[in-house]
This record gives sequence, structure tokens and C-alpha cells, in this order.
Amino acid sequence: MFAPLGFSLPLAFTKMRKLHIVAFLAFLLSFSLEFFQYFIGRSADIDDLLANVAGAAGGYCIYLLCKYFLKKRKMKEELNELH
Repeated sequence: MFAPLGFSLPLAFTKMRKLHIVAFLAFLLSFSLEFFQYFIGRSADIDDLLANVAGAAGGYCIYLLCKYFLKKRKMKEELNELH
């Protein structure tokens, strides 16, 4: 559920292009959701919190892979233009 968050935060905000920032924001958001679930009669579970942070970290890794391959592709295109 939080993988899109981990992918889109670094794309949208330049200050959020570090894993620890994305993971911390995912932790805060997930903790808020789990905290409020307790008051509406649902069960709060630490596993959900951990899975959400792991999902955001996975989304961030996908962001890094896309960034790497796009940079590599751009460099290849620039080299082809020189010849």
C-alpha cells in the first residue's frame, strides 16, 4: 500500500530524495493510521506498521532503479549524438 508513496515522494519533492526521510514519513503516516484505528474499534497491529514502512522503502528502491536506468539511457543517447 505504501510503495507508491515511496516512489512518488522523491519524484515530487527534491528534499525527500533520501531513504531515511521517506521511511520516516511512511512510519509517521502508518503510525497515525494505526493509532486512530485503535479509537474506532479496529485492531492496531505492529505488523501493518512494519509492512507499510517496508513497502515505502521498496517504492523508494524502484525510484532509484528508474533514476539509474533513465540516467544511463540519457548518457547513451548523448554519446550517440556525438558520433
